[in-house]
Amino acid sequence: YATKNDVKLLTRKEASSFLKIDQSTLWNWSKKGILVPFGIGNRVYYKKQEILNYLENHRLHPRYK
Repeated sequence: YATKNDVKLLTRKEASSFLKIDQSTLWNWSKKGILVPFGIGNRVYYKKQEILNYLENHRLHPRYK
């Protein structure tokens, strides 16, 4: 989903699919503060750009790939 400011929002299912992780892992990461979810009504969303930023900042060093 895209908001007025073109912020791409992902549902829990979309975010876990995008990251190729289980939804329980996504929940654990949220609980630990690795990714920050936010709610609109009774739904939980993640900002795609925040996910991409996290991935970019936590890439493995090339020698560990």
